[in-house]
Amino acid sequence: MPEDATAEGIGGGAGMPPDRGGGRPGRGKPAMGGTVPGAERLIVALDVADAGRAQALVDQLAPAGCAFKIGLEMLYAQGPGWIDRLAGRGLRVFVDAKLHDIPHTVYGAARALGARGAWLLTVHLAGGRDMCRAAVEGAAAGAAAAGVPAPRVIGVTVLTSLAGAAYAEATGARLPLGAEAARRAGNARAWGLAGVVCSPAELRAVRATVGPGVWLVTPGIRPAGSPRGDQQRVATPAEAIAAGADYLVVGRPVTAAADPVAALEAIAGEVAQALDGGTPDGGAPRHPPAGVDARTTPGAGQG
Repeated sequence: MPEDATAEGIGGGAGMPPDRGGGRPGRGKPAMGGTVPGAERLIVALDVADAGRAQALVDQLAPAGCAFKIGLEMLYAQGPGWIDRLAGRGLRVFVDAKLHDIPHTVYGAARALGARGAWLLTVHLAGGRDMCRAAVEGAAAGAAAAGVPAPRVIGVTVLTSLAGAAYAEATGARLPLGAEAARRAGNARAWGLAGVVCSPAELRAVRATVGPGVWLVTPGIRPAGSPRGDQQRVATPAEAIAAGADYLVVGRPVTAAADPVAALEAIAGEVAQALDGGTPDGGAPRHPPAGVDARTTPGAGQG
């Protein structure tokens, strides 16, 4: 892996999934008091346009130790100041900007977002090598100028809303979806990105392609019995962890729940069981417990 995708490189490396062998990023620390085991692997999607609702969710959920995703809806509705707000509280902020433009423009956008303290930043791998490398360079430059840790830039393989004929029509790819996602993930590693976003259905193929030194961030997480919504390729939290995911993005199953804290704790419990003691169906654990990110401190959500 390039230097910027190691534990000592881009993003500061602190508190990420521990090295499982073969250079998987991470210098995890033991869980600290007040956090919920398993929550350090969860990224809650703040896909809301209402600032009051977003603030309430952060205040409720941050003490558990989860990270937060700011996506396009919130960026356009509330502005990038939310990155500053969350990062300033010591929280990990996944900026799901899905940058996709000419390299010069992407460099400038990534530089601006890197300066705000983002932890993760997404680009579309379909934008090509030069664009993706420009994002890594821009993010690092912006963070250095602001004196903050550089975000890890990760690439979107194939949107989880695509499947079947819709996938073929949208991408024009000749390979089956899983093989195409793995091919793009291989590009991400070669181009210097720290990880990729892929659906649960492609996790095993992608992990086999990129090896243990690349982060896999997985949306489309639905606890058993939850509606799919507009996600087509989904899995339970335990299934995704068993398939090799490092971080799970959860949105509506938590944010739309009557009790978001209870919903988060239930999902975190399933993650912790899969990490530490096997899956609910009795399967053997595949990964050791994760550490807690240094940017996430007990009671951080109270600040």
